[in-house]
Amino acid sequence: MLTSAKTSMTAAIAIVLALLAAAAPAARADIISISAAGLIQQNPCAQSNCNAELDHGVMVANADARYYAAIDFPVNGNKICSLSFAYQDINNNDPMTVRLLRKSFAVGSDPFSNPTVVASVSSATGVVQTVRKSTVKLSPQPSINDTNAAYFIEVEAPTINLNILGVQIDHRPSCP
Repeated sequence: MLTSAKTSMTAAIAIVLALLAAAAPAARADIISISAAGLIQQNPCAQSNCNAELDHGVMVANADARYYAAIDFPVNGNKICSLSFAYQDINNNDPMTVRLLRKSFAVGSDPFSNPTVVASVSSATGVVQTVRKSTVKLSPQPSINDTNAAYFIEVEAPTINLNILGVQIDHRPSCP
């Protein structure tokens, strides 16, 4: 009798756990994170020693340069909620700027037309030795449409003492 009570109790617990698991929403990634190590310098700068250095995961810009990374959104139609970047700015004069850009490649369009700026965020003023994060929340939130377009990040570091750790894009079916 005790064995059948244990079996019934175990079965009841299993049913409750299965119902709870079915009711829980599926986990999904809403944040795309781009490490500074994944940024690529695409344009030559005027100085001879302008290549950025990666130091413990931090991109240390050595001169006026722009860095890029392709963005592959996993879901077409999601909303872009915010753009953020983590950095260290020990240069009080020049801000760093991160842009999320959308380049259209519709058949018949001008291949050299400017990409559309979807979002832009800049570093805060002041000299701080620690990591900071700047975020822009988008309103209205644009929908991801990569049917005839591609997205990419551009990081503009106009001078030295601007260190980049990474970029994050929050996207989801609807923004909070």
